[in-house]
Amino acid sequence: MNPILFTIMMMAIGALIGGVTNSLAIRMLFRPYHPIYIGRFKLPFTPGLIPKRQGELARQLGNMVVEHLVTPSGLRNKLLNETFRDTLIRKSRKEVDGFLQSEITLGELLAPVAPELTKDNVHLELEKQLKDRIGGWLDRRKDKQLRELVPGKWEEQGEIATKRASRYVQQKIASYLESADGRYRVKALINDYFEKHGMFGQLLSSIFGSKSISERLHGTMVRYASKEETRQWIEDIMLEEYDYLLGLTVEDVEKKVDREEVLTSFAEALTSLVPLERYWDKPLSEISSPIRDRVVEDGVAFVVPKAIDFLSAQMESIIKHLHLSDIVKEQVEAFEVARLEDLVLGISRREFKMITYLGAMLGGFVGLLQSGIVLLIGL
Repeated sequence: MNPILFTIMMMAIGALIGGVTNSLAIRMLFRPYHPIYIGRFKLPFTPGLIPKRQGELARQLGNMVVEHLVTPSGLRNKLLNETFRDTLIRKSRKEVDGFLQSEITLGELLAPVAPELTKDNVHLELEKQLKDRIGGWLDRRKDKQLRELVPGKWEEQGEIATKRASRYVQQKIASYLESADGRYRVKALINDYFEKHGMFGQLLSSIFGSKSISERLHGTMVRYASKEETRQWIEDIMLEEYDYLLGLTVEDVEKKVDREEVLTSFAEALTSLVPLERYWDKPLSEISSPIRDRVVEDGVAFVVPKAIDFLSAQMESIIKHLHLSDIVKEQVEAFEVARLEDLVLGISRREFKMITYLGAMLGGFVGLLQSGIVLLIGL
């Protein structure tokens, strides 16, 4: 056979084998979609690699997304990005402004959420809901002390306010004692003391004179009321009482007050702040007009950063409770293999063709080497 023709034939055969082999290997990633049986025996390499390992692939993709793609630190960095924050505030302002300028009435807005509410019963229903919610909240915390329910910052502020109140009490006592009414009451108290102690009181009154004693005692009382140790004494008593109040449990407080009366008064006070029945048939544009600009500008600028900070602080917990890995796993497992094949080939079709051509080229090169070896041996 002609050496040139032999070489061309060997190269063509090698190229054909290399190209077909690579093309078949790519196809076998996805096909066949299901196992093929001959009798009871399953043909090897069926189904294709990806259908066969779809569950494992789904699990690995889920773990990869959570551990390397959608991570708490990555989401937190995105949330805390200034450009993202400014964009979110701007879009939120636009949405809030559009909502507040809508012509939907308050009744129409609440109807899908609470169809049982009407203009006539909204006040009573709101009051009832508040009482139930507050009552339930208290029932769940019957054994807790007030100290546990009050934020630490508020407890410190309460101590500061109590100390300020002790100064105010001392000043009011001293001021009252120095007033004409204070002088009169001190004198009346001393005279009443003398009268109640009969002969002994009369003896003291005749010796010192009731006026002289009352003036001396009044001056002493005023001086004592103005002293620093008196203020400290008042402060200690008030702080002790404040600490006692914080140590009471919710159940202890309920024993000292009429729970139902307190809940009713509190609920009525809250509902009176928002008279919904008055605005029931009015559109949001009219209701919000006095405060719309302030809500859109200041309200959104305050709420959005606070929401972002809260979300970023809770990001680990949020991702954990979302179970993102399970969501990705379920979605990938639910993919039809044909759809997955179209998706992968749609993205990498050109690269897969290049792999096929590379296989043909390598096969042709191997054919060239084989023909060269055969011709050399033949010589």
